[in-house]
Amino acid sequence: MQKYRELLLNYDFYNLKKTVDETKIPPPPFIVSMAYRSLIKGERGSKVKVSFAFKIKEITGIAPDNQILRDLLQLVLDFEIIDFLKVFLEKFSIADDFIQDREVRRIFFNTYDKYLKSNRFNEIQQLQQITGVEPPVDLLQQTYRNYLLEGKLISFIGLFKRTRIVPASGVLEEAKGVYRQKISKSSGEELAMWQERLNKLEDFIEKIIQPESRKETTAN
Repeated sequence: MQKYRELLLNYDFYNLKKTVDETKIPPPPFIVSMAYRSLIKGERGSKVKVSFAFKIKEITGIAPDNQILRDLLQLVLDFEIIDFLKVFLEKFSIADDFIQDREVRRIFFNTYDKYLKSNRFNEIQQLQQITGVEPPVDLLQQTYRNYLLEGKLISFIGLFKRTRIVPASGVLEEAKGVYRQKISKSSGEELAMWQERLNKLEDFIEKIIQPESRKETTAN
């Protein structure tokens, strides 16, 4: 037991694996848990911590508890390499009940918030596909609204195409109202610009958003 403690706390994975293979006896779970906790609290960089956690799980067969998993998940998302999240979920055989945990969802929501603020639509789409967790509704609708009222149709369309989450009808109507008001108070090139935006928005609503909304209604 003392030998396992020393090997784990020193992250001597070569001799840890050798000992497990020779004795056919895994380390006691409480010592493995101690190693995970020590790893999280240590001074090593995030990538090293996650890599070491992978090795501990691989050699001992003992996964971290949910609190340690949440801490590791946050480190993985901090890497800002979304593909690594899939590896993390597979390595630790993460079940859906963990992903649906309120604290875990909060971590995902905070990540969505960061991605939305920096217009990282590809990462938003990947995070949604990998986890099955959608961006928080209020945050997403507010982002749609901001894009539309600022006339950023390309950003609005790009976000919708990645999430396939239908904008609220009130958001769309408000935007059309603002565009019409701009048109009524403009002339020349500015009038043409706002008219073009209104036309594009109405066309996108008719051809893309309304069919998507009907599909959702049928599915429900």
